[in-house]
Amino acid sequence: MGTAQNVRRLPDGNILVKVATAAQSRKIAKLQTLANCPITVSPYRSLNTCKGVIRDCAKDEILEGLKSQGVIDMFNITVKDIFGGRRNTNTFIVTFRLTTIPKHLKVGLLRMSVSLYIPNPLRCFNFHKYGHGKSSCKGRAVCAKCGQGDHNSDSCINELKCVNCSGSHAAFSKDCPSGYWRRKYSRSKWNRA
Repeated sequence: MGTAQNVRRLPDGNILVKVATAAQSRKIAKLQTLANCPITVSPYRSLNTCKGVIRDCAKDEILEGLKSQGVIDMFNITVKDIFGGRRNTNTFIVTFRLTTIPKHLKVGLLRMSVSLYIPNPLRCFNFHKYGHGKSSCKGRAVCAKCGQGDHNSDSCINELKCVNCSGSHAAFSKDCPSGYWRRKYSRSKWNRA
């Protein structure tokens, strides 16, 4: 099948193999043994899909018509309204069965531009650092507003201090430069063995 671009072991014991071309991906998908050991090969679900954002459309009108363009799911972004409920916006997160998002989607007679979807970063709600969740945190619990460990953020009256960058804002602030780093995954052909 050629040389793999990257191989790594996942926490669940599976091996993640990144290949450069679709032909290599098809070849590795047919493997049944590796070093005389039986294996099962399947595409890695989240690395073989991508998400984009489209605006000004109705979900029920277009989802079925977009399947031929690689669309496998759509999610309507909602926002809080003034009455405490939620209302739909005209923006959708679109999941494609593709490794890169298309620049445009053809929706009926409309040509809708697609922009890259960038999810919020993973933040620990125990230690308030980025890159891991509360369930896997090994740090001590600290206040999200001031970074001290003797209370939680609900009762905090201290001066704001971010535990990530020491700035004068809370750890969950959108102004924090540490919070909006983005991991750059190359979303090309990935397979899990």
